[in-house]
Amino acid sequence: VLLVYCEEVLADISLPLAHRAAVARLVNERLGPARDILMDFAVSYVEMIVQGNPAVELVRLAMSEHCDLVALPR
Repeated sequence: VLLVYCEEVLADISLPLAHRAAVARLVNERLGPARDILMDFAVSYVEMIVQGNPAVELVRLAMSEHCDLVALPR
């Protein structure tokens, strides 16, 4: 299982620490519930954070990782 967060612009090292921390909190907020479910059922997963257009990057990642199913939140 790949657990992916994709955003057009992520925090980079040149941004203020407060902004980077806000992005980290957002990622944790978005991935946290799925992460908890996977852990509850002892499902191994790889967590990835990807920068770019989600429509493009998620398809690219799914193809490169040979995924046969992509599940998106509501």
